[in-house]
Amino acid sequence: MLINVLAILFGIGWALLTAVVAARREPKPVSLSTVFATGAIVGFGAGLAALVIAIPRDGMFAAVHIAYVAATLGPALLAVIGLAAMRTGRVSRSVRNAVFIGLMFVPGALGLWATHIAPFRLQVERVTAELPCQRAGDDTITIGVLADIQTPTITDYERDALQRVMDANPDLIVIAGDIQQSSDFFAELETFREFFASAQAPFGVYVVQGDVESLGDMRELVAGTGVTYLENEIVEIAIGDRVIGLGGNQRAWKLSDPQAMFAELGEAPAEVVTVVLTHRPDVVFDLRGSVDLVIAGHTHGGQISLPFIGPPVIKSDVPRSVGAGGLHVVDEQTIYLSSGVGIERGDAPQVRFLAPPSVGIVTLQSAQSCG
Repeated sequence: MLINVLAILFGIGWALLTAVVAARREPKPVSLSTVFATGAIVGFGAGLAALVIAIPRDGMFAAVHIAYVAATLGPALLAVIGLAAMRTGRVSRSVRNAVFIGLMFVPGALGLWATHIAPFRLQVERVTAELPCQRAGDDTITIGVLADIQTPTITDYERDALQRVMDANPDLIVIAGDIQQSSDFFAELETFREFFASAQAPFGVYVVQGDVESLGDMRELVAGTGVTYLENEIVEIAIGDRVIGLGGNQRAWKLSDPQAMFAELGEAPAEVVTVVLTHRPDVVFDLRGSVDLVIAGHTHGGQISLPFIGPPVIKSDVPRSVGAGGLHVVDEQTIYLSSGVGIERGDAPQVRFLAPPSVGIVTLQSAQSCG
């Protein structure tokens, strides 16, 4: 709530103070650059004050949110002030000024897209991972992946994400944590249970703990739904002429129980296809190629990705190109990292830009070189 109030005050204060400063000037025409410079100085001061108030209470997410508001709303407010100055004759009505003012609306338009449209433009990502030749069997294994649903309640958007996965007819469905992000967990518990119960795949639906759920939350979420919660355990599943060993770990994967599970998977018989389902991709550094595939989430694809740069922040030690999502090899370990269904909630800016949400369809098959 504080961050929203600060954002509103920031915008209103910027506009009002700029208008007051402009009104006190002598009634002769001024340049558009003078108007914008005045507004920018006032805006910088208001933004700095907002940061000083917000960061001690709400942390860096609050700072990022304020910076996002400043970068999108600020230029648009300056453009409105510029239009008003042109209308009253305070600024000349030249084509150059009109074009410049129009360009100032572009960040606001991009912000509108990134906040209200892009987070719901869900994609279905299909990738194929090759299995070592020593794995027994010829049949493919198809895994549907959801990660970072991260919503206070289930809406048609989340239901559509699940349906898109089921429409691909995967052998099994996995959910890589971060499911419900709400201040009132129990108020929406039945809604999430109904969502889980609707998830169907021939060989089961499996889920692991994310950052936003406690171990107790996970047990409550899956109770009576038919979904299997993997808490540092391995399930063996026979799919066609193959056997898959699927292991899932708790959030704190450095503890002895998940580490023992990783070791057990790494020592599985050569014919078993081994997969680790986890929330954070950093697990790859502990596995170092000991399993056939890691499936993870957590990064949201960065939520914001810049042209030629990629996501500036992914909150993980994997390379940023990996954090953007997709199938990669990190430290000799093959990993599929989902860009996620949802977005970070709370004080973070609820935005996606060039980092679309996705569900994944991962096909495991023998390498072409196996012949």
